[in-house]
Amino acid sequence: MTADQHRVVVNQHGHFSLWPVVGAPPAGWRDTGFTGDRQACLDQVAREWTEIHPSPLSPAPPDGVEARVDPHRCAARGRWVPLPDLPVHALIRARNLADPQAVALRTGDRVVTRGELDVRSRRWSAELVRRGARRHRPLAMLLPRSIEAVVAIVAILDSGAGYLPLPWTDPADRVRQVLADAGDPPVLTVDASDERLRGYPGPVVTVGQLDTAADPDPSPPSPAGTVDTAGPDGALRCSGADLAFVMYTSGTTGRPKGVRGLHRQLVNYVSWCAEEFAMAPGERAVLHAPLHFVGSVMSVFTPLTAGWELTVVPEPTEFGDLIKATAAAPCGFLKITPSHVRAMTALGGVDGIARQVMITSETLYLTPELHRWMADSPGTRFANQYGMSETCGGTWWWIPADTPPGQRVPVGRPIHNSQTYVLGVDGQPVPFGEIGELHMAGAVISDGYHGGPALTAERWVPHPWGATGERLLRTGDLARMAPDGTVEIVGRADRQVKVRGHRVELPTVEDALRRCPGVSEAVVVGAGDGAGTQLVAYVRPTGAPVPVAELRRQAARLLPEAAVPARIVYLATYPMTPNGKVDQQRLADVEPLRPPVGVEFVAPGSPVEQTLSRILAEVLDLDSVGVLDDFFDLGGDSLRVVEATTRIEEALDVDLAIGDLFDHPTVRALAGHLASRSDGDQR
Repeated sequence: MTADQHRVVVNQHGHFSLWPVVGAPPAGWRDTGFTGDRQACLDQVAREWTEIHPSPLSPAPPDGVEARVDPHRCAARGRWVPLPDLPVHALIRARNLADPQAVALRTGDRVVTRGELDVRSRRWSAELVRRGARRHRPLAMLLPRSIEAVVAIVAILDSGAGYLPLPWTDPADRVRQVLADAGDPPVLTVDASDERLRGYPGPVVTVGQLDTAADPDPSPPSPAGTVDTAGPDGALRCSGADLAFVMYTSGTTGRPKGVRGLHRQLVNYVSWCAEEFAMAPGERAVLHAPLHFVGSVMSVFTPLTAGWELTVVPEPTEFGDLIKATAAAPCGFLKITPSHVRAMTALGGVDGIARQVMITSETLYLTPELHRWMADSPGTRFANQYGMSETCGGTWWWIPADTPPGQRVPVGRPIHNSQTYVLGVDGQPVPFGEIGELHMAGAVISDGYHGGPALTAERWVPHPWGATGERLLRTGDLARMAPDGTVEIVGRADRQVKVRGHRVELPTVEDALRRCPGVSEAVVVGAGDGAGTQLVAYVRPTGAPVPVAELRRQAARLLPEAAVPARIVYLATYPMTPNGKVDQQRLADVEPLRPPVGVEFVAPGSPVEQTLSRILAEVLDLDSVGVLDDFFDLGGDSLRVVEATTRIEEALDVDLAIGDLFDHPTVRALAGHLASRSDGDQR
């Protein structure tokens, strides 16, 4: 029996997962009788599991309600807070009825009161039910970020369905792929004739149709101070365990995955946010995140449930427009990504634009730009927060004002009703300070992937230390935990490549480069396949770039030889995905900065020098190569030596050994070498 042998197990809620054949599964999980290797077990899950059934709310932990860290293992738990078994829109309804004249939404000079939001969303909800909205099912929305989009979200939830936001700028193929994966649900959009929906087999309804066809006097609201979760027949419409949203991941590494989020996740998340980031009178929150990005849920639902006024920034929005909208709010809460920090600080005008700034989505370093922003905004508190598509919230950390620049910022401790574990490959906690995979449990994790039973079984695993039948989410992020429960993310568990037979962790290489003088940020990717895989580092300098050879020497002091990048490319900015993350697929398309080589640029003179300069520039993806520039200082490596040698031989009709470029790495030296050989041949 091999170590890869597993068994298929199922809990009392009908959730399937995998467990090693050695050792009994945790309480509440039973063996289905099927064993095999990992893939065979996942295939069996895909055959058996027909639908995800949400589990009920977990009971209070047996050892109290206060946050604690397990002294014997890498495990931390946030404070336990009882949650009402209600959908999030019931909390929105209660807030709207309590103060109907208060402003709920604002875009420019246009405002929508809480009473207006309640009436319009209830009208739309009733019409959506008539047009196919169903409990436990998604209802897609193809709408730009706007007041109407926020009203649509509330209306869809009120209909009992979960909302599935589609990126407004996505092409037709992507829109159709996501809708097909979701089962061709009803779509709410602006224009039924949208090219992306041509031939769509599911129902399509427009905002205009909802406004004209909806009942002008829907069911009367509940008395002030109460909530209404019942449909017209008096049956409970939905609870905290119901589907609230389906968020599709970017799909850059494969088929898009739709995460099924629950109402209890939203209720837990926004109740924590309203408490931790309480607003002062007159302050507003700003919504600028893409609605298909799970990071938007805090900015959408916390203001609606907590009574904050929400400024909705229309789509599309440039960074300059975001800065202006935030500064004019006045803003009490702004949620951004590290990529936003880079772009906004480059434009300037960010000092003091918000009283509370939450940074999330990527590993955060206290770059010189962020450090200056913090220093120049003494009235602003900055927090780092961890979450992912599969969770709502997770951990957070208020960044101390005296944190020195260059430090990786921890993601902190669990929010309430959240649990974090750092586990090794054996599924057991690693010692404090060592690296393992971060796992999460509690009210923050979703119930799985829409229509993806095998993927769900692989990521949502039996919780060895949880309540009966509880699940633990494998985040795929590498992390370490301090003895006080503070978590630090170090990279993705799947960001490992093999270079000349050596396993290299890309986050480790990035960390080493960030510690080198003159480096603000670094993103490292593996280029090529198999034995030809090499590391390419895309580096953003703090000021004038240091010579590539010097940076490589600095990195070699911190890394084994196989982990030193073969090529270093300087970039002024990183390309971003719509979610505000670095788009690694487009890094090679960005115009690079010419790397400094420590010598003055001298243009080629003779025809041979011009030909050599042109070929080397093309091989290195540079605009130009001076006759004194060192090929290897510019990012040349052994693979590019072979390419350059072949092209030089063809262009100049000469015989050139691979070692010639190593011995004569500049255009002038190589041209002189070729000339001396020609003279020798003539003699």
